[in-house]
Amino acid sequence: MRHTTNKPSTRKLGAIMLIIAWVLALVVTAVIYQRALYQKPRASFSAMAVGTKIIIPRGGDGHYYLHGTINSIPVIMLLDSGATKVAIPSRIAQSARIQQQYTINTHTASGYATGFGTTIDSLKFGPVELTNIQAIIIPDMPGEQILLGMNVLQHFDIILKDNTMTLTLPE
Repeated sequence: MRHTTNKPSTRKLGAIMLIIAWVLALVVTAVIYQRALYQKPRASFSAMAVGTKIIIPRGGDGHYYLHGTINSIPVIMLLDSGATKVAIPSRIAQSARIQQQYTINTHTASGYATGFGTTIDSLKFGPVELTNIQAIIIPDMPGEQILLGMNVLQHFDIILKDNTMTLTLPE
């Protein structure tokens, strides 16, 4: 008696298993790639004591400004609670050697704009140093300062009183 195997069935099952293996490999690769590309390092403070206060007088134009540095390049920062992230004019980003990482569409006070997401290695003002700060490079952004947005300001308690803004690092 001759023993026969169902070769077409076995081949079909093998092909299906191979396809499933390829799909799983592609999914795993896509997940790893996405995490590497879009994972954002968390901002962190350096040498900051709880309760540290920064007192900022109101400028003549009604705004609050800080002098500081981005990647050791001196900058003036306009505190902007309406900005989601730190916004940087492209000419300042170039001076600070900040690379464009991805394209982003954003809404600014001047209207809609295409910007570039990035990460600032070091942002300093007063006794504060923050690292790995998410930011947006805005081409043709008017002004000679950066906007210090809520991704930085959210780390502080903010008090406005008598034409003075006080930033305090909470417990």
